[in-house]
Amino acid sequence: EGYLNEVFMFNPVSREWREAVCKGTLLSGRSGHSATSLGSKIVIVGGGNFVNFWNDVYILDTETRMWSSVQTSGDAPIPGVGHAAASSIDGTQLALFGGVIRDATTVGKYGRFRGTDTVYLLDLRTGQWTMRTCAGTSPPLWHGTTCFLINSHLWVFASRE
Repeated sequence: EGYLNEVFMFNPVSREWREAVCKGTLLSGRSGHSATSLGSKIVIVGGGNFVNFWNDVYILDTETRMWSSVQTSGDAPIPGVGHAAASSIDGTQLALFGGVIRDATTVGKYGRFRGTDTVYLLDLRTGQWTMRTCAGTSPPLWHGTTCFLINSHLWVFASRE
């Protein structure tokens, strides 16, 4: 309770907020999800309400105001919150980094939750997830970060370890 799935628009010229009434396959109310723009579309991945965590993918077409659920396959990320996502320039790939997941096997600094430094790629044409094996020293286990795909590199700005 208390988690919303509403969408609002702000017009900087009129300085006015309006609710964008949307239809289609509505997602559950949540926080801690990522939102990435792809032209006139917005891609939402995961999030949660601390009763449930998700790794689902939804796309909002802002021109038609229609939500659709993306059927995914492959090596999907563990459901979580606080991850960062970025789209490729051509809009065919979505990169997902970090976040917080539930971990029933350990009780650490944050209880039964732990950060992750995993990188996943989602092919938006096929819905196929791929976990990327990374070399070198990864960033700290971050959540609440932002990231950008620029010239085939994932740039990550940290916020909290």
